[in-house]
Amino acid sequence: MEDRQKEFQALQGSVTAVQIRLDEANEKLARSERDQAAALRRIQQLEDTLAETRDALRAKELELEAARRELVPLQTSLAQAEVDLHQARNDLAANNHELEFIMSRMGFLSEKVSGSSTLRAQPRGERFSPAMPTSPQAAPSFGMAYAPSRSVAPLASTTVPLSSGPAQAPGVFSMTGINLEQLALVDFPGDLAISIPELLCACLDPNWREAFIAGQKPEAFRLIPKEAPVAAGGHFYEVIEEFMDWLLSDAASSQGVAEWNEQELWKAMHDMLLEHRLNAFVAQGQFNETNFLSRRLRSFCQRLGQLRQQTTGFRFWADVFPPELVDVPRAVFPMGDRRLVVTGSIHGIRRHAQWGLELVDYKVLPTAAEGNHLLPLALNALILGALRPNTGFGLGLEIFSPEISAIAVPHAEVNALLRERVVPVFYELVNRPLPADLKNLNLNFILQPSGPAALR
Repeated sequence: MEDRQKEFQALQGSVTAVQIRLDEANEKLARSERDQAAALRRIQQLEDTLAETRDALRAKELELEAARRELVPLQTSLAQAEVDLHQARNDLAANNHELEFIMSRMGFLSEKVSGSSTLRAQPRGERFSPAMPTSPQAAPSFGMAYAPSRSVAPLASTTVPLSSGPAQAPGVFSMTGINLEQLALVDFPGDLAISIPELLCACLDPNWREAFIAGQKPEAFRLIPKEAPVAAGGHFYEVIEEFMDWLLSDAASSQGVAEWNEQELWKAMHDMLLEHRLNAFVAQGQFNETNFLSRRLRSFCQRLGQLRQQTTGFRFWADVFPPELVDVPRAVFPMGDRRLVVTGSIHGIRRHAQWGLELVDYKVLPTAAEGNHLLPLALNALILGALRPNTGFGLGLEIFSPEISAIAVPHAEVNALLRERVVPVFYELVNRPLPADLKNLNLNFILQPSGPAALR
């Protein structure tokens, strides 16, 4: 009996051990199932992420395919443009060869007639280069303030009718043995390129002129009355020029600017070009400059409204300001075997019902219609006369102080100023002696317009 009891106890111990091992196995199995479930969830997450990545990649592939389809016509256009450019270069080379042949033949014929070469290349070493003074540039003696001017990049030559000098003064602007308008588009050895603002500075200031001749490229400045705030005066001209360029643009025409009254013009000018300038003045506490500039530009917009009403059949601003003359692509002034090639913009040219054209210079304060105050008008008149030879036009000053006023300028005064102070500078710039014709008091560069009329 005792042996059976021991055997039962041993068997019970074995069952307990098996039960313990079975519980451990069940625990391991449960843990394994949990790990498997976590792994399955992770796999599902990875599959979801992979699916999203595939979808995004497919979308990018579709975008790339669409971009490739759009690129095809652009590549075709570029290839055609390259072909056209190559053809244009070939045509230009052919034209250059033809021009070289023509010029060589003309030089040969001229030598036969005059015994000297007519198109002698001027070596750069022979250019008149007086030494600059070592002291700082002196302030101008005529009591005017300087305001830096925007640099005016030379414009490309166009098919606008060009001139090789005013036809009414052939003895002053002509070349030795040759004076053909067709050659105005051709660059000659010895040509001196200069912008209108630079040319005005050369006429106003001898020190500036000497620096330019010496090749120092001094900064161009604007002629501002000494009583006016210099910065505000400079901004006045910049805003006018930028706004007039915009008025003549396709962008302005597409917005219906031709139908705008003076208040709408003023708002457009203020929002586009003036507001940030005024804010800069206010930030610096320059309230006088703010008032000075805004009142004069407001008056200018009022003047634009008057011009619009005075123009019969007005449709576009090109009916007032001829765009083909506002931008000066190339005005050529021959002087012996050298030429001055002038580029830039003239924003004071307007159409006139009786005269055809009138030219005005804008002023920010009343000034005497003489001397330096007339130099910008005289220079622009000379250039306009070169672009429209044998054509008379009116001359005047328009003053915004801020009230609008106008002064008609006699042609005799402008012609005298051209003979005495402008044309001699042209000859000094190219280092050529002055012609004897400049001493002729009856020599006129600018013609009177026909018909009894007044400035608009």
